[in-house]
Amino acid sequence: MTYIPDGYTDSFQPLDIVVFAVLKNIANSKLSQLLLDNPDAKIGMEKSAQILIESWNEISAETIERGWNQYL
Repeated sequence: MTYIPDGYTDSFQPLDIVVFAVLKNIANSKLSQLLLDNPDAKIGMEKSAQILIESWNEISAETIERGWNQYL
């Protein structure tokens, strides 16, 4: 087992930085906009999954390739 100190995960997982950070930004933006437009909205698992899928579909192929190219 290898111990990774706190705060160093991103250094050892470039895909997290390149792809998943982009995914998180897009999803958070969509969620924030949804809540701004509908302050009383209840966000359940189904809506959360829908937002995540929509966000994933907005990530460019170039972004995903850039993430994987770090491993080649």
